[in-house]
Amino acid sequence: MLGTCKNAGKTTVLNAILKHGVSGTVGVTSIGRDGEPYDVVEKVAKPSISLESGTLFATASESLERSRGRWTVLAETSAVTPLGRVLIARAEQECTVELAGPSDVEGMRNVATLLEEAGAHAVYLDGAFDRVAAGSSRLADAVVLVVGSAGRSSIDEVISELKGYLNRYHLPEVSVPTDDQPDLLQLNALTDEQLPELEGRSVVLPDPSACLISPAAWRWVGRRKIQLHVRHQLKLEAIFLNTFRPHLSPLSAEALLNRVRELCQNVAVFDLKLEGWFDRAGAEN
Repeated sequence: MLGTCKNAGKTTVLNAILKHGVSGTVGVTSIGRDGEPYDVVEKVAKPSISLESGTLFATASESLERSRGRWTVLAETSAVTPLGRVLIARAEQECTVELAGPSDVEGMRNVATLLEEAGAHAVYLDGAFDRVAAGSSRLADAVVLVVGSAGRSSIDEVISELKGYLNRYHLPEVSVPTDDQPDLLQLNALTDEQLPELEGRSVVLPDPSACLISPAAWRWVGRRKIQLHVRHQLKLEAIFLNTFRPHLSPLSAEALLNRVRELCQNVAVFDLKLEGWFDRAGAEN
């Protein structure tokens, strides 16, 4: 799960998915820290993460001490964060937890594997907005994108940013270049600064998380005839919208929802505050 900005609303969406949108035993963790009570940057309260009994979760030892409820620690992992060693636990009743996990791909992949070995049929990874590694094909099979409005001045600005994410997750997939495809340039990552040197080139990235160019830079890609591809594509599973802006009035939820649904006709788009939880058929639960 990725957010387009800080305070995008990922925790609210995660709580809704865990409560309404999954069946069977699930695991959950964070590539960073989530569920803390207060945002020290924006000076606003943050929602806690609520887990049903039986949910598996991975979090650092200090974060576990700040959690509330009853759980059983099942295992210690080799991952160590600034908040302590990451532990695997199972909620024995409804719990309110703070999640803190490793911030690197290998560490998170190992933690996800341990959650699966503990019995999780699916693992949900709450990714910090500035750590797109959470959307790596080495970690995830699909991505849930939470489109926030915090720090954005208008709906047009939110839409412009969203288009950049859509471009990223709709890049065509190609196989590893062979001898008959010598013109494909393989890069581990792509940033705005690299674009002037790539005019007219065809570039292959590992997956969408390696495409780090800004929303405005996509116009440069088109004008300079740069063709972008990925070796491993990720499905964009759903988009959730949030018009909340700290210390400012919210954007129009109805207007944003209409704009995004018109733009993303092949992706499920939700606004939990405006519509509540809906299943894929559009029936409210």
